[in-house]
Amino acid sequence: MAIKSDLRDIVDALPGFAVAIHLEHGEFVGNQQFQNTLVSSGKLPEQFVEDFAERTGSAFTHELIDGQTSIEFRVGRPLAAYPDWVLVIGTELTPEKAAVSPMEMDLFAQGQRLARIGYAIEDMINDVFEASDMIWTMIGLPKPEQPVSYDIIAAKVLSPRAHAASTARRAEAIQTGESYSARLPILRADTGERRVFLFENHPQRTANGKVGAMFSVIADVTEQDRLERDLTTERGLLERAQLVGRIGYYALDVETKDVTLSTGLARLIGLPKGQTAPLESLLEKIYTPSDADAALKRISQAINTGQSIKQTITAKRLDTGERRCFRGEIIPDKDEHGVVTRLFGVAQDVTEYEDALRAVIDSEREFKRAERIGRMGHFRHDHVNQESDYSDMIYELLGIEKPTKKWFGVAHWADLFLEGEFERYEIQRAEVIARQGRLLTDTFWLRRRSDDEVRGLFSERIFEYDQNGNVKLEYGIAQDITESENARIEAAEREALFQRAQQVGEFGHFRHDYLMRESFWSDEVYEIFGVPSSSSPWFGMEHWKDSYDADDFAVYQRRKTDSILETAAELIHTTEIIRRADGTRRTIRSHHIFDYRSDGRLMSEFGIIQDITRQQAQQRADDARNLQLNRAQRMGNLGYFYNDYISRRLDWSDQMYEIFGIDDPSLDKLGTDRAAPALPPADLERFETSARAAVASNAPGFACVLNVVRPTDGAARTVSIDASIEYGDDGRLAAIFGIAQDVTDRETAERDRRTMSRALEEAQRTEALNYFASGMAHELSNMLQPALSFGALAKTMIERGETKKADDTLDKALEAINRARDITHSALAYVRQTDDAAKPVAFDEAIAQVRNVIDAATPNAIEWDIAESVCNPLLHCDVTGLLQVLLNLVRNAFEAGGQDARVTIGIQQESLALLIDVTDDGPGISPDIQDKIFDPLYTTRAKQQGTGLGLAVARGVVERWGGRLHFVSSEVQGRGARFRFAIPLATLGEITRP
Repeated sequence: MAIKSDLRDIVDALPGFAVAIHLEHGEFVGNQQFQNTLVSSGKLPEQFVEDFAERTGSAFTHELIDGQTSIEFRVGRPLAAYPDWVLVIGTELTPEKAAVSPMEMDLFAQGQRLARIGYAIEDMINDVFEASDMIWTMIGLPKPEQPVSYDIIAAKVLSPRAHAASTARRAEAIQTGESYSARLPILRADTGERRVFLFENHPQRTANGKVGAMFSVIADVTEQDRLERDLTTERGLLERAQLVGRIGYYALDVETKDVTLSTGLARLIGLPKGQTAPLESLLEKIYTPSDADAALKRISQAINTGQSIKQTITAKRLDTGERRCFRGEIIPDKDEHGVVTRLFGVAQDVTEYEDALRAVIDSEREFKRAERIGRMGHFRHDHVNQESDYSDMIYELLGIEKPTKKWFGVAHWADLFLEGEFERYEIQRAEVIARQGRLLTDTFWLRRRSDDEVRGLFSERIFEYDQNGNVKLEYGIAQDITESENARIEAAEREALFQRAQQVGEFGHFRHDYLMRESFWSDEVYEIFGVPSSSSPWFGMEHWKDSYDADDFAVYQRRKTDSILETAAELIHTTEIIRRADGTRRTIRSHHIFDYRSDGRLMSEFGIIQDITRQQAQQRADDARNLQLNRAQRMGNLGYFYNDYISRRLDWSDQMYEIFGIDDPSLDKLGTDRAAPALPPADLERFETSARAAVASNAPGFACVLNVVRPTDGAARTVSIDASIEYGDDGRLAAIFGIAQDVTDRETAERDRRTMSRALEEAQRTEALNYFASGMAHELSNMLQPALSFGALAKTMIERGETKKADDTLDKALEAINRARDITHSALAYVRQTDDAAKPVAFDEAIAQVRNVIDAATPNAIEWDIAESVCNPLLHCDVTGLLQVLLNLVRNAFEAGGQDARVTIGIQQESLALLIDVTDDGPGISPDIQDKIFDPLYTTRAKQQGTGLGLAVARGVVERWGGRLHFVSSEVQGRGARFRFAIPLATLGEITRP
């Protein structure tokens, strides 16, 4: 029973299907897996017993009763402690392996030998060490015939140090009962070769819980160990190379989408070591969303096409958040079917390189920009290879196209030089080379080929010579100095103009250098003081002291001293002096600007001195004119205002306060806010709307009329505003200047005048109608009498049954009646007309109404002469006014020429107006009264025959339309008269206005 208990401890510690079998009696002790799978009713399966008995060699295969599971069993040698017992260890086979033939199983066993793997069992109770055949082969010892101790074998193949370490580790495992692995160097007993073995040791406990045996699987891993050491060395070198070259690599499993990073790449992106991570998770950490999407697209492209992809990307370090630039390549790895199963990638951190490259590109761009800004190019002549290099700016300066092939020297564009310039350049160059000079500077002028413009170029060349003294290299720069030359000339001209300005403005300038104790005075200063200019150096104002009154100079000196003590920036002083040249008293103004050091000490002083005698006289004159202007504003009830929207300032003249009845001139308000107390809301809104509309349309100004209720006295006044608008350079509102005029009295007078004018026009209209009433009555009688006769005749015809003739006769009667009706309607419209506003009127419609009345009212037939060019234009007038003008002119003609007078109305059209002439053959108008005939109440007839208002009213009507009525001339030999008036044509705005 003790034997079986010990055996059970051994087999229970073994993996897989383990069983100990007695060679004679067939007794067995199996571990849990063996018992559960093969043992039934405490017996071994008969087939297992047969397979065990019929085994060939040390292995056999047993198939379970289900027919689907096969177990490969390996049979060990009899146990040293229990020689009648053998250990049998089984491993479940896959279906493929289960189909292997016995011969293949032997080959598999040989393969294990080739793999140099064996196992051993150490019986610690009996101090017996047993091992598989492969173990003895691996250590170079013959397999012993008798049981042998582990320590004896270990002493033969282990070094003392390795033996001691192994013994200590075995003792620890015996105490804890835990399995362990150990890698130990051994020396083959037969050859002395150093080998490395890997031990997998599994302590086996007995029934009393103590470790009684040690089962070991031992593998010769010498080559693997050497390879691992080489790989470790190589990996270290690779990691070192990655670190130095800032290179890393990665592998992406296409199926799992896991990416494995090398240590080098992990460090580059801020990870402590290489690792495997999900692809999308890693991309989200190091890329922006858009860059991550782009990276996924490139990966998909590499997988789908199987083509390598080069890329330059920007990623974020996970430890510092710094963004780095990487350049690399994605390389697809395909299986035997051509399917991409893995992506291998290499990435290099090129941030510093890219930064340096960008810096180089930026420097080159800045250099080209500097060339362009400075209008400067560079060149290089290689005299050895006869080649020249020119920058693009050189070609631009010369105005020529860049050639497709290189050429040498400047002869290619020698024709651009102005006459004599190229020869001069060649002579200077030859002289420098002859004396082995290194530098040549020159300015020459040429005519640019692209636009034929003359330009000046400054050239600086450096020569390098070989050992024989021949020019080897020549390089330099060329700069367009046309503008700088022009600027120099302009500066000289400005200086001359400044001097002229000093003379005209009667001022000069000076400068005091307090460090050098020197002063500079322009010639104009000497002129102002009336002394000759001096070249001798002297300092300060003491030189002019004699020109001042003593008290005035003392005041000036005290003010200047106080300003310096207070470190003031400037001082302006006005005083009187006596010109030494002629003894006249002059008024001067000096403006001093002080420049101080950091410690507050005065360093320099710059200033101007101006003779303002003439200006003061002009100022007094201006003040007198302003006084007169203010007086004129008060007399005309006129004021002005200026709104400065940039400085937010409003200026009002004094009269503005009086016009608006505001007595607080200290009000600091902009726009209409200052006038708001005097303006009703509607008028305030009218002004602001007009201003906003004008500014919105970029109009030059606007005008409006406001009703003002003055706060000072409550009086209601009418104020006319006429304003102009100033805009800034950006097109925005800058200022509004305007004039406000109290037009209350003028408006009242105008209303009275209009009332009187309308009354006079009405009286004159009645007078004209009365004049033509008898004529119109006679005409109407002539039209209605035939109508009565035709009516009576038609009645007789109807009674006779002559219907057809009756209809024709009635049509004639209706025609006469309609003609009379038209005359009556036109006359009534003339009498009742109240709206005299001008508006677009069609010529044909207007002239028809007018002719109806005039032809009926005049005592003799009027001759109408309408030119063919008149094509029914739209007139800017009113029909009633047109009739009134023509009636007045026609009436005058008949009164002057009698009832039999010949009157002609001629009409012709011009581009902007319709011209109407009224001509008669009467006695004409005497030259001495021609300039009086349009005066109101002037008449040449007896008082009872007229009011003298006809021509005055007619002219007023025409001028109301915007036209003009005037007397043209008398006809032949002083007889007859012609009056002409123009009616404006309607504008497009009037025509389209709703």
